[in-house]
Amino acid sequence: MCDDVEPNFDAMNDGVEPVMIDLTDVFTTGMLFDTRDELLKWARNVGRENGIVVVIFRSETATARPRTKTKLILGCERSGKYRPWKNPNLTRSTWTRKCDCPFRLRGTRSSVGDGWYLHVICGLHNHELAKKLTGHSFLGRLSQDEKNVLGLLKVIFPYTTSK
Repeated sequence: MCDDVEPNFDAMNDGVEPVMIDLTDVFTTGMLFDTRDELLKWARNVGRENGIVVVIFRSETATARPRTKTKLILGCERSGKYRPWKNPNLTRSTWTRKCDCPFRLRGTRSSVGDGWYLHVICGLHNHELAKKLTGHSFLGRLSQDEKNVLGLLKVIFPYTTSK
């Protein structure tokens, strides 16, 4: 999958040299994570430090289909392509971050005992890395801890917080 990756030549890069950035070494780790959430948190933090947003592409459990292993596929938020409207007669001026970035990580359960391993499927990005991650809706979400604190504040100060 990673061998046939080409630089991004889409309209968003007009006048800019195409790039290929390899973050394989950054995400390569021999760590054994205790839980799936711990693996996900580590990958997202490393991504944030390097100017990318790591999202879940696919998550499968061993009970979902016969002969499948429990796994977690992660990727760059800029992976994939823009999917236009079903009606081709509708024309809309749209802008998308999607540029078919090939970056992929795979989280798999340990075969011995509990734990998760992270493997790099493809460490290449075909776009510039973000210098600032402001404006990314995914990163602006509240974590579960922050939601709990907000809930406590609403109980303590019911008339001074928004509903």
